[in-house]
Amino acid sequence: MNKKILVLIPCLLFIVAVCCLPFAYSKPTFQSESGNKLKVLVSDLEGNPLKNATVTIKETGQTFLCDNQGRSPLFEIDTLNNPYGNFDWFTITLLVQKEGYVNAVVIGCVIYQNQTRLLKVQMYPSDQSDLPFVCLVESPPSSFLNSLFEQNQ
Repeated sequence: MNKKILVLIPCLLFIVAVCCLPFAYSKPTFQSESGNKLKVLVSDLEGNPLKNATVTIKETGQTFLCDNQGRSPLFEIDTLNNPYGNFDWFTITLLVQKEGYVNAVVIGCVIYQNQTRLLKVQMYPSDQSDLPFVCLVESPPSSFLNSLFEQNQ
């Protein structure tokens, strides 16, 4: 009887270890338990990171510099009023600046409450043209837009 237990215990331990293995190596998701977070990746048109690009949230005045890989720090944004109603998302205006590049603005950047948003912004190099800035406009989530059409019927 003792020999059966001695054989059974290592087998059970092996089964438990194999079952737990996927959890030990699971990659973290890019979503937080709480807080509205944003990380911005800034690059040129070829995808090369732009270090020291400045990222500013117009509504809060938060400003951050991107690192050598063109990444802003992960920053938290207080929940803002949504002009469209009571939803689990809101919008911000994001300004991105880098010397030698055309300023970029992202209007209506959607931030979901209690989630982390990863936003990639590509910047145009400054040249002799009169291009004063690049304006990118995001639309609200499609579920909200669809509801507008349903209300209109």
